[in-house]
Amino acid sequence: ASLAMTGGGIFYGTTAYGGTNTSQCDASGTSTPAGCGTVFSYSATAGFTSLLSFGPFNSPLGVGPEASLVQNGGTLYGETQAGGNTSCTGTFGTGVGSGCGSVFSVNSSNVPSTLHTFSGSEGAYPTGGLLQSNGSFYGTTAGGGVLTCSSYATLGCGTVFQMSSSGAIKTLHSFTKQDGAFPEALLILGADGKMYGTTIFGGSTTCSGGAQWQGCGTVFKIDTAGNFTSLHSFSGPDGAYPATLMQASDGFFYGTTESGGDTACTGRYGPGCGTVFRMDSAGDVTVLYSFTGKSDGSWPESALIQGTDGNLYGTAVYGGVNDDGVIFRVSNLTALTSGAIVVNDLPNVQTTITPVLQDRPHVGPLGPPVSTRP
Repeated sequence: ASLAMTGGGIFYGTTAYGGTNTSQCDASGTSTPAGCGTVFSYSATAGFTSLLSFGPFNSPLGVGPEASLVQNGGTLYGETQAGGNTSCTGTFGTGVGSGCGSVFSVNSSNVPSTLHTFSGSEGAYPTGGLLQSNGSFYGTTAGGGVLTCSSYATLGCGTVFQMSSSGAIKTLHSFTKQDGAFPEALLILGADGKMYGTTIFGGSTTCSGGAQWQGCGTVFKIDTAGNFTSLHSFSGPDGAYPATLMQASDGFFYGTTESGGDTACTGRYGPGCGTVFRMDSAGDVTVLYSFTGKSDGSWPESALIQGTDGNLYGTAVYGGVNDDGVIFRVSNLTALTSGAIVVNDLPNVQTTITPVLQDRPHVGPLGPPVSTRP
């Protein structure tokens, strides 16, 4: 996850594994690699300090803090995606076990507190991180909510929640698969004061992107009162399995999808190796670029950023000269042409170089993504 920085020039972050508790980090009582996760700090003067180690699995703090931290008044707030309330039992990806995750805080003396442990009906498996707005925190859980709904996480297809600084939780929306499922990306605050987010699965359209029984994902908006609107359902040609959104200076929303797009490229989850897209406030999506899995990249799963030059920058996990991923730029946004991506800034990167993708571990119909946690 990305780092959080305080006014004093200190960076704070999390690791999903590692730390001093080297066992009992999942339902089987084991962890690979060892450790249940940590919170750490780093500064140019003090260097690196490990502040907190999570675990064991059944501790109220939970295990696996994969999301970014946020700071409020000298206190850090974060999430663990598993562990915590062991009376909550379900599945997260390929893992099966007790504990549906927690929200925690760490004060200025590095003392942690459990603010909330999820029990299923109000959410399960928080993964995206917290958004601060008007004195409250907002986030998503990948599972939980409507318990009869199942997606990549069961029980439930996920929720959007509001939390006070003391840990009081209010469910704003429970997904039903038709309006989305498995929201694991961070919510963003739009210029209109509404919150925007994505779900990896679910949606109202037929999906040609691989995990067809669960849908290709959605984009949604929601306000602090829980008024929910599903803006766009991906179908495959326009992308599949969207990552975190960003809103650029032109007012449009931009994002990436891990799959979908160019059907000539076979990605991990089915047809297509991912897209870069633009969306207006009404939910109309324009595909800016479809990755080919060659030197331009494949499987862009992280958020885009806008540079001071006005262009968009991002990363793709695979593709490139060595099939080890690329950093790319999308320029000339007003033209919206298919050639808007620039990957040949270095002399040794040419669009004619084609890695043998079928020999790589990420290609082919491998089914749903493999979870690192229960």
